[in-house]
Amino acid sequence: MKIAASVFNWISVVLMGIFAFIFLGLSAGYSKGNEAYIIMISYFVIFLILFFVDLIIAIIAQYKLNNSYCKAQIVPIAIVTMLFLSLIGGILMLCMNELDL
Repeated sequence: MKIAASVFNWISVVLMGIFAFIFLGLSAGYSKGNEAYIIMISYFVIFLILFFVDLIIAIIAQYKLNNSYCKAQIVPIAIVTMLFLSLIGGILMLCMNELDL
């Protein structure tokens, strides 16, 4: 179950990075003075910030999954993972029992 939670967390990080660069690619078709160009660049910046937030949360969650020895140590990061990173990954982290760690 630990591997499945990690996979869902990292898939979420990769998808957020892909979405950021999709908006960067979409903005290339507009002229720089256009309002749509500014909107696309702002979407790129927002998704890039979300990518780095997801990356930080995924690194912390992976560290906690690898180094924890009781379920009480993963509950806080599992809730944060569920809210900000991956719903399925957070639920899998919450459903782990002591033997999975």
